[in-house]
Amino acid sequence: MRSRGKLVLVSASTNLAATNYERGMSVHALALLAGDGEDADGNVIIKMHPAGRMTPTRLNLLRAADLIVIDEYSSLPRTIGDALIKFLQEYKCRTRVLFIGDRKQIPPVVTKGSRDEIIEASLLSLPEFASAHSMVLTKPYRQHCETWAATVRSVGDASAPSLEQHRLS
Repeated sequence: MRSRGKLVLVSASTNLAATNYERGMSVHALALLAGDGEDADGNVIIKMHPAGRMTPTRLNLLRAADLIVIDEYSSLPRTIGDALIKFLQEYKCRTRVLFIGDRKQIPPVVTKGSRDEIIEASLLSLPEFASAHSMVLTKPYRQHCETWAATVRSVGDASAPSLEQHRLS
């Protein structure tokens, strides 16, 4: 898209993941989101406030963007995705958002969270995400060893043996 004169902003769920991209940044940095505090278990709470930390320059950048790419979306907390989507809608930013990553990878961190609480904290639980167009790629490119690839798939689809059943336990 950039080669056609389109403005593409690249971000990721964490600063570390964003380093994979030239001029990449975390979603927090892209949208100038900040934590509003913590819950009783120490989980960061993020809600949008009117104007928040947004600057006119950053708002103009978001409005000018043709596409925002968010990598490693599976570990992005729902609160951040929700805040970003609502902000873009409220401020009439007509950009498209492309979430990329493996939904079977690391979910958001929820301190002392049950499985249901972790799923609820996930971007996957947003109604906008459920109704969005999605494509699932099925051919692995980085897992050349079929035995290892099968093990990774079994962890992702929850068919791997639990630790209690593991031969090293």
